Parts: sequence; C-alpha cells; structure tokens
Amino acid sequence: MLRGQSSGSEAPSKPRGPYFKRTDEALLARIRAVTDERASYGYRRVTALVNRQLVSENLPRVNAKRVYRVM
Repeated sequence: MLRGQSSGSEAPSKPRGPYFKRTDEALLARIRAVTDERASYGYRRVTALVNRQLVSENLPRVNAKRVYRVM
C-alpha cells in the first residue's frame, strides 16, 4: 500500500469541533484579572502570576500552553 492511502477499515475523518473545558471559564476569569491590571504582560508572565495565585490557594498549577490557548 502506498503512503496516504487507507486500507478502507478506518472510519472517515470528521473535522474537530471547538475545544472547550468547563474549567476554562474559571481560568479565563483569573487571566482577565491579571491582564486588566497589566495589559502588556504576555502569556508567560500571566501564567506565572496565575500559578502563584493557584499555589497560594493549594490548587494545581496550570500549563502555559493552556493559558496561551485560553488567552
């Protein structure tokens, strides 16, 4: 079989729907609180500040890629 050809046993691919997590709303609220005060901060600094808040509240840290996606 050549590259790019399927054997026919695979299901046809469907386009992905929009990505959404329930916890993204809470994260977005934290991100907005930080960016309202410091509009020039990028996702890395925002991630650091959000993670400081989360650690102080004994909650798990958030990944920088997720902050970038939500921003």
